[in-house]
Amino acid sequence: MKGWLSVVFVVCLLPQNALAQFVGGNELLRWCENNSSPEYVRCVGYIQAVSDTLDQVSVAIGVPECVPAGTETSQLRDVVVMYLRANPVSRSKPASGLVIGALVAAWRCSDWRRPQ
Repeated sequence: MKGWLSVVFVVCLLPQNALAQFVGGNELLRWCENNSSPEYVRCVGYIQAVSDTLDQVSVAIGVPECVPAGTETSQLRDVVVMYLRANPVSRSKPASGLVIGALVAAWRCSDWRRPQ
């Protein structure tokens, strides 16, 4: 089972140009910048879902969770918005990968070591 989840996790990180894209980075940024609308709720819900999924996959494959316990959803949103604004060329990519990229960059999760 762990092997399967590892494959799914890696596939999620691959460039997804040929795959169907439900939400792109530009759309996610629009949602997140609209603080008083249903789009804002979509923004934080989307980011929280990706973050929770990332943490669950981390646990399943035996690596430390990326986002520290106690991190508030508003912090996740701030990190993702800063990342999207700082990387406008990448915003045409799927939002899920961009959220993962933002979280990994913010909390230096790229330093994870795969268990032996």
